[in-house]
Amino acid sequence: MFGVPAEVEGLDPTRSLWGPTGHMYARTVYDRLAALDAAGRPRPYLARSILPNANHTSWTISLRPGVRFHNGDRLTARDLAANFAAHQASPLTAPVLANVAGFHARGLHDFVIEMHEPWVPFHHWLAGGIGSQIAYVAHPQVFSAGGGDHPIGTGPFVFKEWVTGDHFTAVRNPRYWRRGLPYLDSVTWKPITDDQSRQADLEAGTIDGLLSSATQTVADLRPNRAFNYLDDTDVDLGETDVGFVVLNLDDPVTGDMRIRLALAHATAPRTYVNLVDNGILAPADGLFRSGSTYYSPTGYPSYDLSRARQLLAAVAAERGAVPAITLSTTTDATALVDASLLQRMWRQAGAQVTIAQFPIRSLVDRTIDGSFQAATGRQFAASDPDLNYLWWSGRTAGPPGSVALNFSRNRDPAIQAALDRGRTTSDPSRRASAYRTVNERLAQDLPYLWLDHPVWMAATSRTVVNWAHPTFPSGAGQAGFFQGIVDPLCMWRSG
Repeated sequence: MFGVPAEVEGLDPTRSLWGPTGHMYARTVYDRLAALDAAGRPRPYLARSILPNANHTSWTISLRPGVRFHNGDRLTARDLAANFAAHQASPLTAPVLANVAGFHARGLHDFVIEMHEPWVPFHHWLAGGIGSQIAYVAHPQVFSAGGGDHPIGTGPFVFKEWVTGDHFTAVRNPRYWRRGLPYLDSVTWKPITDDQSRQADLEAGTIDGLLSSATQTVADLRPNRAFNYLDDTDVDLGETDVGFVVLNLDDPVTGDMRIRLALAHATAPRTYVNLVDNGILAPADGLFRSGSTYYSPTGYPSYDLSRARQLLAAVAAERGAVPAITLSTTTDATALVDASLLQRMWRQAGAQVTIAQFPIRSLVDRTIDGSFQAATGRQFAASDPDLNYLWWSGRTAGPPGSVALNFSRNRDPAIQAALDRGRTTSDPSRRASAYRTVNERLAQDLPYLWLDHPVWMAATSRTVVNWAHPTFPSGAGQAGFFQGIVDPLCMWRSG
């Protein structure tokens, strides 16, 4: 039994936005078309091959023959067509496929996707990282009403039971297309939303493993030899998460550039890291960490309380009132501590700040529909920056009051042009330049106040092993622990 930090709304990949827990449930019952190798490159997995044409305007996915769904139905290219059609019909996932002009099955196992424009890193979307739910192949029945509560896939485990908020259990697939896998007879994921309770359950032996991003849990378990421990501090598979406050640019308060700049000057990432992150995390000043291909100095505003006070005083004089801001965060106890520090920082600058706490699913919904001013978050870990296209694109910002995957509603033509360059060119230097431009423009637009670079960790009892070493059918190793996702494929219990 593995303790996870959140519950999943459903396992229909077209209807629920998955964090790490969702991807862990999904990898239990579904297979991905591709997976990352040990160097972070996408390689075919459920697919036998994934090949673009010369200019990346057409991709052909060839499925492995002889694969069957859990209900015994044979997997064919027509099932893949049904998956992509369901994604195109979904308000949640249709934006992912906005560049897709059409697709069709070609024979029993071949599937062809045509693009409006070149999509060079499209294969990264087929490897199933955060935000790339089109990677998972579900039986067409899953897309019917309620199908996401009884998932049917081709994956290593077969769905058995789901008691929402308590546990999700699946049992070994005796007909899995990879002979000898999985090793476990069953796997159970147990949502335990409180970080301290999850850690206490592991230490008491109530659960066999846990996933966490709480720095106190990192500090406690990293040196504890009673457990198998791994975090992603030194994982080099792409870009890591960034902790931030997202600001709603459609709101009349946080839409004011002077107020955003004041909040940026009033926020001290180094103090934040020392006080709420146990000094473990690195402070952030942009999307990318130093050493990344895409990193460049951005000129993001440094801590300057005097300047913050001047800006907010000018706004208050003009408006006749001190700016009032509601900072939304989750109901986790540590989230309240983190938000309270930000509240104190902003109040010192002259803002009137109220904290509002919501269950994590509710907070996500509020950021999507725009019913927030400022909200804490963490995001953007990806094997390729194009996987974050939807979160930064002006095309997904939507008009005020509408659903938007660009949570900040930032509509910067320079960012859009850079995202399109990064997507359509295969030249590494041009791609690096494009994403540096994105990073630099975000530092000027200030839709995000950067805080830190979070760490995901997992720990298990000494008898639970190999949870970070899934393999390809060839036996080559897949990417290890990345984006806070534990893969049950090759996990086993020793002793």
